[in-house]
Amino acid sequence: MSSQWSRRDISAEATRAAIIASAWEIFVRDGFAAASLVEIARAANATTGAIYHHFKDKKGLFRAVAEAVEQDLMNRTAVIASAETDPWRQLRAGASAMLEIAAEPHIARIIFHEAPTVIGAAQWREIEKRFAFGALIAMLQSLQNAGASRIRNPELTASILLGAFIEAATTVALAVDKRAVLEDARAAILDIIEALRG
Repeated sequence: MSSQWSRRDISAEATRAAIIASAWEIFVRDGFAAASLVEIARAANATTGAIYHHFKDKKGLFRAVAEAVEQDLMNRTAVIASAETDPWRQLRAGASAMLEIAAEPHIARIIFHEAPTVIGAAQWREIEKRFAFGALIAMLQSLQNAGASRIRNPELTASILLGAFIEAATTVALAVDKRAVLEDARAAILDIIEALRG
């Protein structure tokens, strides 16, 4: 009996993952408002009933997609930052990587343009604190605790940096020459971080 339930659980998780993957692609292409649950279900080889079972409604599905995007951003950034041992080098490497990844159109549209509106700015900020934004706060807090920076309020500073990331990543995503604009944006972000070092 337990093995039967295990197979059922695995199948349910596979269906959920397929729905999120398909929804991510369609939300990026069409936007939340125009995205069709019927099309998402078809792309995932699932039913709309399965979507309602796993996510309750379209907004619940979008939230799951947005959290998956945040997890992907955090995981990819952490891999690059962890290659450094010095805390400031980790912050610089992580910030540089985060900007480049966040500027990818399929990332930027979900977390910068759609999520604050669909989920709500306050609720989305709380979600972000569990992912890359939260990791940024923790890193700034550790630098403040070590007396190794001019940071007074880690959460406020992280919010200001996040605003800079959003503007920079959006500019890169919309640029014709993305590589050149990315390099300029990266230099600007790293200049801001260096100013915090004092």
